[in-house]
Amino acid sequence: MNAPDPSPRRRVVFVQPFGLLAHGGGPRILRTLVAGREHETASVYTALPAPGRVPGVLETRLPLRPELPSRLERSRLGGWLDAALGVLSPVVLARRVRRIIEPMQPECVHVVAHSLEFGGTFRAARRVAPRVVLTIHDDPLWVVPPLVRPLADRWLGRAWRDADARTVISTAMGDEMNRRYGTREFDVITDCLDTIAPPGTGPAEAVYFCGSMHVSYADNFVALVELLERRDGARLICRSGPPEIGRSSAVVEVRPWASDEEVARDLTEVGSGYLPLPFDDRHFRFVQYSLSTKMVSYLGAGLPILYHGPRGAAACQLLEQYDAAVVVDSLDPADLDRGWEELDKRRDDLAVNAQRLAAEHFDAERVRERFWAILLGEAPATGRAGAE
Repeated sequence: MNAPDPSPRRRVVFVQPFGLLAHGGGPRILRTLVAGREHETASVYTALPAPGRVPGVLETRLPLRPELPSRLERSRLGGWLDAALGVLSPVVLARRVRRIIEPMQPECVHVVAHSLEFGGTFRAARRVAPRVVLTIHDDPLWVVPPLVRPLADRWLGRAWRDADARTVISTAMGDEMNRRYGTREFDVITDCLDTIAPPGTGPAEAVYFCGSMHVSYADNFVALVELLERRDGARLICRSGPPEIGRSSAVVEVRPWASDEEVARDLTEVGSGYLPLPFDDRHFRFVQYSLSTKMVSYLGAGLPILYHGPRGAAACQLLEQYDAAVVVDSLDPADLDRGWEELDKRRDDLAVNAQRLAAEHFDAERVRERFWAILLGEAPATGRAGAE
């Protein structure tokens, strides 16, 4: 391993709300993409402290505000306070980010538009780097509180048009940004896999969920837990914790957040992965355009997927294209029962298809090479705007 570079210079600086070792999909995507090029990389983030640092990456936390007690941080107060500061702080934040980035003399600054402060971070990036790349994982107009959406909409449109390159989590996301803000070329970049396992051999009765637990999944989990309680030996292993309804059930095993390595071990203990998405219309923007990292983990482990959500979602469309999942597109118990039976009958075929999807879309060597070519301006976008 190369010795750490003692100078502050870095080729690429990533600026986003989360540290690279934080929990959740966004951090996982970035730390996977910088693997092997850590000493060319710096990270500046604005949220709560991450549980550690990626070795070799020069990472700086630039908090917008003092940390609240943990209970308040998880409440709406924390989110509203962040939104208020995001509205008030673009000029001040831009100045602070610029002071950190300038000594690094980066060739590129990569900005994730995931919360309202991206208005300030994008402004700073534009002033200090010859190249700025914008990434969108989740629709910012879904992430931010309704009161500040008009402001986020204006800032996002400006960033979409002004960035030197754009990456998005799915083609559906890029198409939507083009519809809203004007046609620009974009690339689809999501999570990637260093290894793709053969079809899993874990017990068929065990299903797995990993990743951030959004409150909108509650109805899905109520239905799933009721299904599992009706079936002998069926159980759910949940890495991060389901809504409270699931904690009291004997069929649910709740495990705390863990490293990628521990999650990989979990995936050898189960027969399928559970991928819920909310049916509530309020979460349309999240469902329609996002592509979950947990889905990529399941595919890489050779697991068939029980997809439980609207059929029009980007994730569902990709899974159906490869026949890598059983799709249950309602909360009706009878539909979920039929889905479980189909999963049991078609497990081997679905697992083989999952492997093929993983190899064709999420191979780490190919995705990283493409991503770094985008960052450093070494390749044009993959084609016309809106094409994968």
